[in-house]
Amino acid sequence: MCSSYYDTKGEMQDLDDETKSEFAQANNNNVNVVAFACKRTQLVELGENGLTFIGMFVLEDTFNLDSMRQAIVNLKEGGVKMIFASEEDVEVLRTIGDETGLLNSHEALVVRGEEATEENVEKICIMGNSSPAHKRFLIEQLKKRGEVVAVVGEQTSESNVVLEAAHFGLPVVTNRPKTITYVINSIKGGRIVCENLRQFIQVEVILAISSLSINFIVVIVDGDAPLTFIQLVWVNILVTFIGGPALLITQQATRQLSDELSIRPRKQPITKGMLRNILLQVFYQTGIFVFLQHRGSAILGITPKVNRSIVFNGFALCQLFNIFSARDLEQRNYFKGLGQNYLFWALSGLYLVLQFGFIEVY
Repeated sequence: MCSSYYDTKGEMQDLDDETKSEFAQANNNNVNVVAFACKRTQLVELGENGLTFIGMFVLEDTFNLDSMRQAIVNLKEGGVKMIFASEEDVEVLRTIGDETGLLNSHEALVVRGEEATEENVEKICIMGNSSPAHKRFLIEQLKKRGEVVAVVGEQTSESNVVLEAAHFGLPVVTNRPKTITYVINSIKGGRIVCENLRQFIQVEVILAISSLSINFIVVIVDGDAPLTFIQLVWVNILVTFIGGPALLITQQATRQLSDELSIRPRKQPITKGMLRNILLQVFYQTGIFVFLQHRGSAILGITPKVNRSIVFNGFALCQLFNIFSARDLEQRNYFKGLGQNYLFWALSGLYLVLQFGFIEVY
């Protein structure tokens, strides 16, 4: 313990209880204190008592317990299970789990590395006193159960084995406060990309099935396909190069309007909502354009050439409506949020202009 210190004049003073209290207080409130002291001695080993305090510096700990708790809540709501595995003592990890809310479930299991088995691996929430072999065993068991495993940890010669065993290994400095935020943002980004892919899949599947159905049925009935190869290629170009960016812009605008940053659980490539939209649009488009191609000239009193043009234009406009309906795959209000999405309207207008120009040229 320090018994003296140098004052501002460079003179040695006794370290009274009040000064000791001030120094001790500096070591609280989420800060780390590094102090320096010296002692004149002729012994090889330096004793802890009788030291003279020289100075100290304070390292502020920016770890925010509330932020960590909220991050864990967000992960749980998004269907992500966190498992805290470390070489640290299991009781130390248990305390951290209680403080951060990681152990707020009665089924959460706290074990040592050697206690992890095939039977209890799904309930493990904290695994202390664990070696890289224990962590690898945990990862392999989770993967056998069909889980997608991501490991976040420090990159060392031993931990590389653990990182490589997971589906996704992220080597980071684990004591950084923003590490868990980075993980959450990575999961969000991945799920947003998946959502964009589902939107584009819905549009392309409707286009492919409806066009094939229309041509197949009309060829059987009338012996002539209403949609030519060039027309189908043109509609595919419009949907790909106009509809794709429009859906991407819509996703960004929708998140900004609703401030929806929650993580969504994993879904199948084609959800029930997508299947509903696909079936409705395919049956609608097939029914109306087969009828128009077969009876349109007689009912409307127009030539077959004009009738074919109406079928092609109507088919192209239906694909534009598909882009509208794919903006939110689970909602039935296709026009929600469009009032402030001017870029989407601009791309939709470009779609119509290009379609009109193609009709005039073709």
